[in-house]
Amino acid sequence: MAPVGMRDQQADLRFTVRDSGIGIARDQLATIFEEFTQADASMTRRYGGTGLGLAIARRLVRLMGGELAVVSEVGRGSEFHFAVTLPIEAASPRLAAAPSLSGRRALVVDDNQANRRLLRDMLAAEGVGVAEAASANAGLEELERATREGAPYELAILDAQMPERDGFALAAAIRAAPALSATRLLMLTSAGQRGDAERCRGLAIQGYLTKPVARADLLEAVAVLLAARPA
Repeated sequence: MAPVGMRDQQADLRFTVRDSGIGIARDQLATIFEEFTQADASMTRRYGGTGLGLAIARRLVRLMGGELAVVSEVGRGSEFHFAVTLPIEAASPRLAAAPSLSGRRALVVDDNQANRRLLRDMLAAEGVGVAEAASANAGLEELERATREGAPYELAILDAQMPERDGFALAAAIRAAPALSATRLLMLTSAGQRGDAERCRGLAIQGYLTKPVARADLLEAVAVLLAARPA
């Protein structure tokens, strides 16, 4: 495709498609745009096809105000081209850049080491400072310690299915601690159960994802949750 002119908020564009195939004989060029027609009947047996493609293409080009034409040489290939005039649309507004996660702090609480490492690596690649806890009790202690020392975690990512004390019980304990009230919570579950969404709302858990978590989904959820807090 190449622009060939511009006027009155319209652009003249030329589209060209070339191939290095078997080519088309000069005396057959006039018929190849007819329906159910191919330059050589043996091509259907050798290459397949219905003989409709070029007829449909010509109709579409004519609907846009152009004309499909061809130049070909047997044994060298073919060139199909057409020109159309299209309106120039106003530029779309630029999408806002995704907020940076660099420098934000998160705690991952999961009894599975492989899961913790995967989440840590995905977040750390975006500049998030990530700490880990292998149990709900250890996670609560780490959140409280960091808050006492003046460097609270902005986000806690909780595994819903942990032994002894699951993620929902941990979320309830976090919400019961006034010093941790600003902590954003993201719940991860490997088996979404009926009623989980209601439990999340009841515990003021701001985000909920089902494992395995895709990197894009995780980063989007974290960005949304942290956007509600100043860096």
